[in-house]
Amino acid sequence: MPPTFFYLHGFASGPSSSKGVFLKQQLAQSDNIDLQIPDFNEGGFTHLTVSRQIEQVCDRLPNSPTILIGSSLGGLTAAWVAEQMPQVERVILLAPAFEFARRWQMALGREAIAAWQAHGKRSFFHYGQQAELPLHYRFVEDALGYNEAQLKRQVPTAIVHGRQDDVVPVRVSRQFAGDRDWVELLELDSDHALGDEASKAAIWKTVQRFCGLA
Repeated sequence: MPPTFFYLHGFASGPSSSKGVFLKQQLAQSDNIDLQIPDFNEGGFTHLTVSRQIEQVCDRLPNSPTILIGSSLGGLTAAWVAEQMPQVERVILLAPAFEFARRWQMALGREAIAAWQAHGKRSFFHYGQQAELPLHYRFVEDALGYNEAQLKRQVPTAIVHGRQDDVVPVRVSRQFAGDRDWVELLELDSDHALGDEASKAAIWKTVQRFCGLA
């Protein structure tokens, strides 16, 4: 039985994300594969957590071979789902958001974090819905409980990361891959979005090669 493919979108995005749509079209045209794209906005963006995303994906996985492709926060989610679910055979991570909760704390600063915690919610621009939406501080508290150093399952993993990424620095993927000989890293001359044509072509080639579709 051929594996089921899932694409996990990033923070404040949705199933219509450009990379998700691109990969869905490519997989359908070249291999007649229907790429599954869960919507992490189900349940509302305000009460989003990493734990909720992980649970949502785990609940949807078939009891058969599965391949996960995750972007940014979706990449972090994919890594944790693969850690827990043995049917996940391979993982492709696009600029995975490792260390993101700790880096958010540093980037926003102590005062902003304290204000977020005190008020309970903070607004973020949601690219999928093209609107400012509130996010509960529980998102940060939950995310701080996930430390990628605890990811130990030796599931074959490919990471694609841009050297000009100023959202998730490429060094976090270098460190993750360097500690795990089952992880390969492809660095591109791109930013966090990996949305330029050259990057999308490189991502597609990686999917084909790594998943045995080429």
